[in-house]
Amino acid sequence: MSLFSRTWFLAACLLVPVSVVEAGQSYQQLLIDKALQHQLAFRPAWLALGHYRREGGGWRSQADDAAFFQAHDGTDNPVAELEATLAAFFEPDSLGDDHPQCRFPARLFWLTAQLNIDPGRLPRVECRAFDDWYRQMQPAGVSIIFPAAYLNNPSSMFGHTFLRIDGHDQTDQTRLLAYSLGYAANVTPGSNPVAYIYKGLFGGYPGALTGAPYYDKVIEYGDIESRDIWEYELDLNQSETDQLVRHAWELQHMRFDYYFFDENCSYRLLTLLDVARPGLNLADGFDSHAIPVDTVRRIIDRGMVRDRHYRPAVVTRILDKLETMPPSQQALSYALANGEQSPESAGVRVLSEAGRVAVIDLAYEYSRYLAQKHPRRREALAPVSMALLQVRSRLPAAEAEAEPTTLPSSPESGHNSARLAFAAGRLERRDFQSFRLRPAFHDLLDSDPGYTTGAGINFLDFELRHYSDIAEPDADDWQLEYFELVNIESLALRNRFFKPQSWNVSAGWHRHHELPDDTLRFTLQGGWGATYGLRDRLLFYGLFGAGMRSRANLLDAHEGFATVTAGALLRMAGEGKLRVEARLYEYDGDNVSDGIRASLGFNQPVSRNAAVRLEYIHHSLSEEKFKQVQLGWQRYF
Repeated sequence: MSLFSRTWFLAACLLVPVSVVEAGQSYQQLLIDKALQHQLAFRPAWLALGHYRREGGGWRSQADDAAFFQAHDGTDNPVAELEATLAAFFEPDSLGDDHPQCRFPARLFWLTAQLNIDPGRLPRVECRAFDDWYRQMQPAGVSIIFPAAYLNNPSSMFGHTFLRIDGHDQTDQTRLLAYSLGYAANVTPGSNPVAYIYKGLFGGYPGALTGAPYYDKVIEYGDIESRDIWEYELDLNQSETDQLVRHAWELQHMRFDYYFFDENCSYRLLTLLDVARPGLNLADGFDSHAIPVDTVRRIIDRGMVRDRHYRPAVVTRILDKLETMPPSQQALSYALANGEQSPESAGVRVLSEAGRVAVIDLAYEYSRYLAQKHPRRREALAPVSMALLQVRSRLPAAEAEAEPTTLPSSPESGHNSARLAFAAGRLERRDFQSFRLRPAFHDLLDSDPGYTTGAGINFLDFELRHYSDIAEPDADDWQLEYFELVNIESLALRNRFFKPQSWNVSAGWHRHHELPDDTLRFTLQGGWGATYGLRDRLLFYGLFGAGMRSRANLLDAHEGFATVTAGALLRMAGEGKLRVEARLYEYDGDNVSDGIRASLGFNQPVSRNAAVRLEYIHHSLSEEKFKQVQLGWQRYF
């Protein structure tokens, strides 16, 4: 080869890579310029993909993980993040599954559609991990799942929501095999309860999106925690479903600080749906708190729910069967399930064939419930369940249970979570008008549909009063009657099969009219006991408790006390509710008299979000007494 030829060949070898790089750079810049020209960084879809929210005069992402951003200032600069993301898509293909195209498939899909990106001019990258994940799910639709409230877990007191990714040709049987996606706080096992509450309130825990088979969730919520489950099938099309799944992949292993009240499980799912269908702005308006049932209502109000399914908890199924079973057969089923009697015994054989089927079916279901609830008993209960199955196999198949003509009240059918109330009343010889506000959520006198019977959860409830003194007509006064930080009551019905403990706890400032100084005092109290009665209709409860209250000055010494409480809660026709209660107080201080507080409350709904309430209180100490009555209008919003 001549010198001229060698020189030309060398130049060609050097110039070809340069021209390719320059061409790639120019195409990259062309895309960035086009994105800036069309202001893509401020489109609802891009803001949703970056979890940007308005803050002051600009934007800030709620993501708390540096790996979520491509630009160093991407947290509060959606323009820079879009430019950096486009540039990252041109990185060498040697990164494999760590390539930005693989880590951010939802961004890549949306930008490709908006900018008409030619895939042939991007590095060709194989995203095997994402492709395998997608193939396993075969997503064809999305459902939002709502397990009912669970009072024994502070983070689930208001219920919980997660997503189920539904597959093609899914049936009632196969939907248990679907994939679920949920957002939760990553809590260290054995965390201190005080630290748990503090971190949960102030974002001390990292939150993450995690996946699991749906049947695992049904076992956890429906079988172990005994929570009814509601399934809301969404009307997302295939393209929207795919984009939600792509973004879910982007969020895996990304940190978002978890807050119990606002940036919680339900709020984060709304932001996922905002990615699937940009412009809905489902997450808007939940700045202070995002109660799960309120987020479900938001989704329904936006017309996104195609169908709804109810999955009763195992306890609900057992209680339904107990309502139609004679007490003697209930006792027999209980003995069979616990291995106290053999399914071959004379007590079983004397029953009719239908009776034997009902008794053994109930015994088997209860035995499996005990095994799930109490893992230490599984080994002992295994032969009991096997013996029940062997006898059951020799009996005819049970008739298919008829579908209920009406489903239980769904969560969204209940009253709204916040409550505003106006009332007029009389305290001894003083008339007053009161104003009450409760941001959340439900007390025992509120109507039950949509809520857990016997469960009351109130946060930041307060009452202001305006007094008109009859003795001094010109003496008007506004004062704070009470401010409760939290008030939780759980009256869980006990019977032969289930023996939950009833309990209550409250903390806040109350005005004690039975005391001469009539001042606000901080009070903390709690109790535990038992509840019996008729399911969903009449509850009788008794509680033993203890507490403390401050003296006139919060920094002064505190007075301890013990309480004994007895009461009844009656659910009446038309969803009216009546509650009567008597509480005996015994104080440990020498200067404080013991006393009793008797109360009556009646609440009558006039619509889903309005009610009339009557309350009467008689409080007496050995030397002081007071009576109070008030009638008011309650509005839920």
